[in-house]
Amino acid sequence: MDIFYVSFGASYTIVVLVIAALLCINPYWRRAWFHPSKSALRLSTILCTSFPPAIPRCFRNALTTNLFEL
Repeated sequence: MDIFYVSFGASYTIVVLVIAALLCINPYWRRAWFHPSKSALRLSTILCTSFPPAIPRCFRNALTTNLFEL
């Protein structure tokens, strides 16, 4: 069973490194990879700021700050 864990860990590490290398090398794939997460972040920010009474004030300030400009 130890051999399985070692081989699984090595395979997982190689896959993560290959994905990271591909995203660094190819800007088109990088944009395609991060576009859905960026869109989801924008949508959640719009929804959270559109209905402010449903969100406590302490969380509302954290949600309205723009993380990309820091």
